[in-house]
This record gives sequence, C-alpha cells and structure tokens, in this order.
Amino acid sequence: MEKTLLVFTAGLLAGVVFFGGLWWTVRQVASVAKSRLFLLASFGVRTAIVFFGGLAVCDEDLAKIIAYMAGMLVVRTIILQRVSLIPAAKPKRGADG
Repeated sequence: MEKTLLVFTAGLLAGVVFFGGLWWTVRQVASVAKSRLFLLASFGVRTAIVFFGGLAVCDEDLAKIIAYMAGMLVVRTIILQRVSLIPAAKPKRGADG
C-alpha cells in the first residue's frame, strides 16, 4: 500500500509536468518563430518524461500503473478546472429558480 501511494504521488508529479507543460506550451506558442517545431519538441519531452517516469516506478505491476495514471488524471482535472475548461459543479436550483 505504501509503495502504491508513492507511485500515485509520482503520477501527480508526472501530471504536473505533462499538463502544466502543455498549458505553458500553448501560452508560449504564439511568440515562437517555429511554432510547429516548438509544439513537437514540447510534446516529445513531456511524453518522454511521463513514459520513462512510469517505467521507473511501475515495475510492470498493474496496481502501480493504475495508481500512476490516477495521479495524472487528478492533476488533469485540477488543471482543466483552473483554466475554466470544465465548469465547477453548480448547486441545483429548485423548480422555481
């Protein structure tokens, strides 16, 4: 259980690197001369970090892989809410509201 929690934390970190890096890339791409190369390089670096980080901590164990991906999905959800692509849950109004 302790190792799974550590892998989940690694997934959180990988999610911050991947999705935070994606957010940063999208904000910077307009100011870069070779935007296609910039996007491709950013994708390659982010993907390599997530892939090799996952290889390092998961050891081909399904529970660890799920924990790693769950950590990434938690960060993805948080970042999407921060940049307002997923609206926060709103309380439901009554029939008169």
